[in-house]
Amino acid sequence: MSRGWICVGVVGVVAVSPMAAFASGQLPAQTMVEVLASDTACLDTLRALAAEDRRQVAPKSAMADGMIREVSLDTSGVERTGPASARYDATLWWHNGTPRTDRPQVETSHSYSHRIRECDGRVLRTTGEDGYTSSTFAPSGPAAPR
Repeated sequence: MSRGWICVGVVGVVAVSPMAAFASGQLPAQTMVEVLASDTACLDTLRALAAEDRRQVAPKSAMADGMIREVSLDTSGVERTGPASARYDATLWWHNGTPRTDRPQVETSHSYSHRIRECDGRVLRTTGEDGYTSSTFAPSGPAAPR
């Protein structure tokens, strides 16, 4: 009788796992530690990284072939957390839409890069994760009348 239960448990895991893999996923980024010349240099580095992220932002645009692209940034910016410490927590999102051939919809995939960068004196520590979420679907073509 116990063999039956073990077999059912294994089948259940195998049947569920592939479905969960398509919904969303994330992988931790490698933690990095860098020692800079001073706490001011560390703060300047955070500000430069924030400016670099802002330059990547791109408003939603549609291409001639129906593809849609957008890059957005979620952050509160560089924040001082003490006299010689600061934090920059930011998530860059990439949204890429593709017209469906089987129905009048655009399927948009969403991926992200989340980084937390913290200065503790002259030490810069970077952690975070990269991932994606489920695709979203929207009608294609002109907006529907209200």
